[in-house]
Amino acid sequence: MGPDHPTAYGPLLERERELAELDRALVETEAGGDGRALLIEGPAGIGKTSLLQQLDGRAGARGHRVLKATGSEMERDFGFGIVRQLFGPLLRALDPAGRARLFAGPVALAAAIFGLAEPGALDLSPTEASLYGLFWMVVGLTETGPLVISVDDAHWADVPSLRFLRYLAQRFDGVPVTAALAARPNEPGIQAETLQGLSSSLALHPIRPPLLSAAGTATIVRERVGDASSPPIEEACHEATGGNPLLIESLLAELAERGAGNGTISPERISTMGSERVGAGVLERAARLDARGPDVVRAAAVLGDGADLRTLVALAGVERERASAILDGLAGASILDPGPERHFAHPLLRTAVYEAIPPATRAETHARAARLLREQGAEPEAVAAHLLLCEPSGDPDALDVLDAAAARAEERSAPESVVTYLTRALPEVDDPARRGPILHRMGRAGVALRDPASFGYLQEATRLVDPALALEIYIELADALAMAGVWDAAVATIEEAFERYEGSELPGLLDLEAIRAAARGYDPATAALYAADEPRLAELVRGRTDDESSHLRWLLAGLGASRQMPREEVMELIGPRSQAWTIARRERESSLVFQAVMGVLFVDGIEEAEWIAAGLEEDARRRGSLMAMIGAVGYRASLDQRRGLLGSSEENVLLAIDLIRRNELTMMALTTFLNFCLDAIVERRGLDHLADLVESLELPPPFGETASGAFVLDVRAAVRLARGDRGGAVVTLREVEAIMRPLGFGPRMTPWRSRLALALPPAEHEEALALAREELEMARAVSSPRAEGVALRALGLLVGGEEGLALLADSVERLRLSPAGFEVARSLTELGAALGRVNRRKEARDRLYEAADLAQRAGAERLGERIEEEIRVAGGKPRRRAVYGPDSLTPSERRVAAAAAGGATNREIGQMLFVSMRTVEMHLTNAYRKLGISTRAELAEALEG
Repeated sequence: MGPDHPTAYGPLLERERELAELDRALVETEAGGDGRALLIEGPAGIGKTSLLQQLDGRAGARGHRVLKATGSEMERDFGFGIVRQLFGPLLRALDPAGRARLFAGPVALAAAIFGLAEPGALDLSPTEASLYGLFWMVVGLTETGPLVISVDDAHWADVPSLRFLRYLAQRFDGVPVTAALAARPNEPGIQAETLQGLSSSLALHPIRPPLLSAAGTATIVRERVGDASSPPIEEACHEATGGNPLLIESLLAELAERGAGNGTISPERISTMGSERVGAGVLERAARLDARGPDVVRAAAVLGDGADLRTLVALAGVERERASAILDGLAGASILDPGPERHFAHPLLRTAVYEAIPPATRAETHARAARLLREQGAEPEAVAAHLLLCEPSGDPDALDVLDAAAARAEERSAPESVVTYLTRALPEVDDPARRGPILHRMGRAGVALRDPASFGYLQEATRLVDPALALEIYIELADALAMAGVWDAAVATIEEAFERYEGSELPGLLDLEAIRAAARGYDPATAALYAADEPRLAELVRGRTDDESSHLRWLLAGLGASRQMPREEVMELIGPRSQAWTIARRERESSLVFQAVMGVLFVDGIEEAEWIAAGLEEDARRRGSLMAMIGAVGYRASLDQRRGLLGSSEENVLLAIDLIRRNELTMMALTTFLNFCLDAIVERRGLDHLADLVESLELPPPFGETASGAFVLDVRAAVRLARGDRGGAVVTLREVEAIMRPLGFGPRMTPWRSRLALALPPAEHEEALALAREELEMARAVSSPRAEGVALRALGLLVGGEEGLALLADSVERLRLSPAGFEVARSLTELGAALGRVNRRKEARDRLYEAADLAQRAGAERLGERIEEEIRVAGGKPRRRAVYGPDSLTPSERRVAAAAAGGATNREIGQMLFVSMRTVEMHLTNAYRKLGISTRAELAEALEG
């Protein structure tokens, strides 16, 4: 199919370069198996639709499945309207069994978009669940061959659908999809901003078809007017239209109707019919068909493409038979496309007619259209589209329609549409009993969009709703503010809620207690208030394991483990394994579950931690929630570090960062678990860029003056020590001390004391000894082998001599009682190096060889390099590292290979591990090579070794 493939107007002229780019995208998608995103950009009438038609035809000829949709001015607020256009025909063609297969697994998260699931509550990250499900739907469709997603007039596409297209395009590795969007640049509205963000984030180079040359214009003129054409006529047409293909056709159509070819056409006459006359020209042509023709075409412009004949007739005020004749005439005049849907031949024609209607008349016509559609039982979104374009009138029916449209958008997880409909609904209602819930829904949708205005909606809602709902809103607002780092406002919100509800018996009061305790307990300025209140809080949950008490129990466990609470009390507060580990409860998400996570990690409850990790990962997969995904992955990274699996920790850290960046969250989402992945950041060379980020990351006050700030500073100090900047590390650790001491945090959370002790200069040796001994005493008080072993190592290095060797040996033995394999390797390294310095070289080598084995298993790259140097100093030869066999697999390669050996498909593995199809393929390829196998069937035996 060549570049002169015919279109509706004959050959596609002067588009060879653009067509070649479309062909290249299809070929590359087939050859490499990776998706391509295309943006065809240009003004109305330039031929974007023709290029999309070319792409669709060429893709179909190559065996690609083609899904098509077109944006519409009247439907740009329909949540996931474009997505439903794309996939709706495919779903309607499936039988119930086929639909069930398609929506198996995480694809079920997108079922509500198509009305195929029970309505779900809107949570703080609703769209991610839908996008995640839609993504895996697309992956499933590509298993039978490449796919083309074609969206025309994307500048009118709904924002949730545009977000999906961006989400998909960011995950094109191993997904053979060509996604092509045609759009006008610089259109007003959020759609244009979203398209610009999509283009920028994907580094797209838009295809911009140029205006036709004078020669191209002349070709069209000659084909249309035949003998009436002449060079002056052709030049006049080009000058009048600028070479815009649609304007050329519109001009020639009007000339034809005015007698072109009968000797009446002239350059002078053409010069009076420029592009600004498109709307007037359409109305004049309609009037020549019938005196009521302009009324019908205006009604069609207001109703938009696909208007029902009954509605169009009523709005135009023309009897049905006469209106049908006019519509046939408009199709014959190429103003409307022939067919029952009554589309305008081009959106530019509709826009021209629409904008020619005076604004006040236009608004009133939309109001009449809304009433007609409502009376005819149209879908709420269809009626709401017109209500959005007319003035509020206090009409209760209008309020009901907008409310119903917002509810549909909530079910489909389209918060942008929720905010749009409810913002328009507010002026229709004065009753506080109804206004409060509307503001609450607006606020929740705004939080999902990370819109600062949502905080104001929620605050106003608390003053208008009943006490039980108001308390829930206060909790949502405080949690959202805290997660956004707006610490002062979060604290003020909590205190305001307590002023209103303290002493009540409302069911959410324990959650409010937990949020206030977190605000106090992690802020040095209020830590004393928490300490004084802790006995009362503990009494509130004593002996309880129920769901209502869980957030407060987890908070007490997290803070207790951070301080000096005995391990048994921490585990009792965390509760039974049988509970559901999820960060969503009572229709909202909360970060308080991670208090339990911290508590388990700090007391080295590894078995329980694995249980929680599995629960959080299952919750994340089931709901597709971004917060749950980041939390689950971050927790897994922290757990892996505590177990001494730094390679696996690195891979999960990178995955969490990828989730944060792809979804445009701030890096503050990293602050908590950065500290718990400190060893991976320092040891793994693949995280050097993250170490650089830690150096530059600044948290806004007063958030940066809380424990979150100390977490970042602690990592920064460790990075500086690893890079040899002892002075800079000391300065930073003094800042850590200023936060940590008032909080009363012990060495189970962070060994900042021993880190500072080892960084201090010789002149401050006595302070260093005091810090190490303080840490050791605190570790022994809570019977923490890990913390005790780390403190003993620091003290042994500071004391030196025979006493130092004994302390280092004790450090090794204490650490062997913990799951901290990496820490054992560090203490063995220091013991081996110290033995070598006193010429006990054989003992030194024995310790160092064991340290080398542990370091390799841990993935401690920098420690491994130091151990090799120490072995050489001690007269030994470093052992070769495994490059083949099961031990050579990276943690991710082993996870992927194990899942494949268990029978999981590549798609199921990607869903399970939150990674792309290309990543799955890469890990399997590497695993086959290292294991010396070539088929999936050989994996299970090869992994056993």
